[in-house]
Parts: sequence; C-alpha cells; structure tokens
Amino acid sequence: MFRVVSFPKTDRTRIRYLFHMIGYHKIEFTHDGFGFNKPFDFNFSRRIIEYQNDKILFLARDPKDTIISLYYQNTKRDAFFIGTLKEFIRDETFGIKTMIKFYGLWLRILENSGCKFRIAHYEDFSEIALASILNFFSIELTKKEIHTLYMQSAFKKMKAVEQKNDFPFPWLRARDLSDAETFKCRQGKIGGYKDILDQSDIELINNEICKTFNPFLNRYVP
Repeated sequence: MFRVVSFPKTDRTRIRYLFHMIGYHKIEFTHDGFGFNKPFDFNFSRRIIEYQNDKILFLARDPKDTIISLYYQNTKRDAFFIGTLKEFIRDETFGIKTMIKFYGLWLRILENSGCKFRIAHYEDFSEIALASILNFFSIELTKKEIHTLYMQSAFKKMKAVEQKNDFPFPWLRARDLSDAETFKCRQGKIGGYKDILDQSDIELINNEICKTFNPFLNRYVP
C-alpha cells in the first residue's frame, strides 16, 4: 500500500491537494491514530506488521511551528482543547511531548519494518522535491506538468481555494470564513514561531527535541 504518514499540521493538506489535482487516489493519508479525537496508541509491534510491505512518505516539520498550528487546529477548527498556547505546549496529551514521542515511534517503525520510505520536510518543499515525491510513488509527469502542479500548490493559491469554501472535501474548507485562524491554510510561514513563542517556550521545545537524538528533528535545534 502507498501511504503518506504524518503528525497533524506537517503539510499533509498540501500533499493531499497535489494528488487530488492530478486525480491520483491510490494513496492513504493517515495521522496513524494521532488525530486527538481518541486515546493515543503507541503500539510498536502492531505497526511493524501493518506497515512492513508499504511504501511510505513520512512528513516532518519544525515542532515549534507545528505546535502553533496544532494549537489553532484544536481550539479553532476543533474544540478539543481549552486553554492558552503555553498550556497547550506543556499539556501531557496535546503538547510537545506527544509530538516528539510520535516521531520517536516512527523512527523505529521506518528503521525496522522493512517498508520503503522517504522523508519529506516541510521546509524543503520545492519543485524538485515535488518531482522526487512523484517519482517515489512511480507517478510520471512531464517537467511542464510538474511545474504547473507546483505553482498550483502555492500557499496563496490554496488559501484562495479554501476561501471559496466550496472545495469538495472538508480538509480544505474553513470552519468559519470570518476567522482566519480556522483555516487549514492559516499562515504557512517557515519560522513563524519566532513571532509567537517566547524564549521559555522555544527552549522547552528544543530541549524535548534534544532528548531524542532523532535524525528527523536534529535540524530544528541549534
């Protein structure tokens, strides 16, 4: 099976939109049970069996940017959490510890399940990266088609689609057109956390990352 696996708010919507645009529907998009609407399951043994024959694109993003988007997802799009961003970051269920644990679980899965996998970092998305993703899933497009597809996935263009609020699937429709924080395409700014998190938040998140020595995340700490 072809899958795109991601923690919430790490660029799944854009990747999903790209495949929707070319009419390719053979890929399962999953947060692997980490949608915050049910108890989390960190069962490693079950996943080793489930994913062993799969081809998996695993998405990664700076946890500091991710946690902010996740906060708005869980307070604006979904009413799963009530509290401040600081409280959210430190929450045992919603906060940074769960995210880092998810990355640790998936590092083990990808290293031990025998599946074919590729890592795609949010910050590296480009026309070349898109071509690489398509090639990974054995999808053949011309350079011109890839360029057109890449241009269609620009943040402003996707936000314009969402603002129309008539996209056929709920994953690219705003909850409230009058509140920009309810949009899937909210800001899309790399390093935007610097405008929102204070130094204590940044240090806390970086410290959690450093505890893991996870190669998916090492690039996000000094």
